[in-house]
Amino acid sequence: MSQPLIFVHLVKTAGNSLGQWLYSHLRSGEHLWVQNAAATRTVLVPGQGPINGLKLVWGHMPVGLHGVLVGSPRYLTIVRDPLERVLSEYEYTQVSKAPDDTVVAQIRGADLSRWFDEAWYGSLEPGTATWQWGRAHNHMTRMLAAGPLLEQYGPITERVPGVRLAEPGCLPRLTMLDYERAIANLQRFFWIGRFEQLQQDAEVLATRLGWKSEPLPWLNRRSRQRQVVDLDADLHRRIAEGNQWDLRLYRWVVEHADRINGRAPGGTCDWKDHES
Repeated sequence: MSQPLIFVHLVKTAGNSLGQWLYSHLRSGEHLWVQNAAATRTVLVPGQGPINGLKLVWGHMPVGLHGVLVGSPRYLTIVRDPLERVLSEYEYTQVSKAPDDTVVAQIRGADLSRWFDEAWYGSLEPGTATWQWGRAHNHMTRMLAAGPLLEQYGPITERVPGVRLAEPGCLPRLTMLDYERAIANLQRFFWIGRFEQLQQDAEVLATRLGWKSEPLPWLNRRSRQRQVVDLDADLHRRIAEGNQWDLRLYRWVVEHADRINGRAPGGTCDWKDHES
């Protein structure tokens, strides 16, 4: 594999299943998991990190790693119906015991309405927020709208002392320009999976990579306690309004993913020459 893969793992899209499937086709030392963009900047520094020889980098990080990887990388991601993704994220926060989920702990036990209003959170460093911001609010668009360098899509916003970690005011609001940038980036992706037909899309990916098609290992599956159809009209409206750009992006993917995934091998855009 001469062109490394960059898997932008959007949360609650079955990314662990695809990531483990990708790992199974590679040898030790050929793949790297990166938790978030802050970790990326310390691990994948040109000339300092383990970037030579990598065939896959996977993590909760935005578009941007093509600026530091050797070769012309190929981007992968999975999208999911935004309302279903938000509900899955809510249920995850109610059971998660991850030690770094400091903000999750603040809103664990909240009902869905309160959680949605306060869930402008992500993995945090002291005094800063990282790219996992807003996992309940246009998360997919935020991650996919980033630019060729990790710092270019806005600064890491400083927290004001005394402000609650879940304060909505510290999260930049998205605009049409962000949505358009996300779509422009997606058009240069090597593969876009859809949660709702992931096994089918994974078989297309395997064919394009020259790998044997095998069933995905479905991980982190839980029985859903709540469905979108169970939401009252007001809460359904608020979640939809809070994810308006993700809803538009998801509809675009549904319409265009087959075309993008059907490109001939090697026919993707050269990210090294891409400035959006």
